[in-house]
Amino acid sequence: MFSTCFFLADPPVIISRFEEQIINPGHPVSLRCIAKGHPLPKITWTADGESIPSSSRLRLGDFVTQDGSVVHSFLNISSVEVGDGKEYSCNAESDFGRAFHQAKLNVPSSPVGRPFQNKTALVGQTAVFVCPVAGYPLSHFSWEKGMVDILIMFKFS
Repeated sequence: MFSTCFFLADPPVIISRFEEQIINPGHPVSLRCIAKGHPLPKITWTADGESIPSSSRLRLGDFVTQDGSVVHSFLNISSVEVGDGKEYSCNAESDFGRAFHQAKLNVPSSPVGRPFQNKTALVGQTAVFVCPVAGYPLSHFSWEKGMVDILIMFKFS
């Protein structure tokens, strides 16, 4: 007599997430993300689309519940800085799918520019420029070319 075991796969689902929030410089913050799926997904974090390296101020970690059904992941910032004002994303991924959640961490301050990356485009191509600015709230946003204001269609949230 033979017996067969079937393995049912469930794609990742984020069941608890962090919300957009305003945190003053110097204060700590903890962003948490809880996911399930079968097999259990791996959770990674990004800030403005870039991976987040652990440091003395930024700690990433996770743990699995005792029954192995849920993974809890967190990003702890011990002392928020103006440059931490970004859009954070937790990404839960397995061989059977991906789920993600993102929300902004707003840090009140005057606008502070971040390094701008050079872009090259061919004539007739569309060029997309991203203005990396930290600070909250941002009440005015403009682009200049050769010291002249230019009006461009932009995404502002």
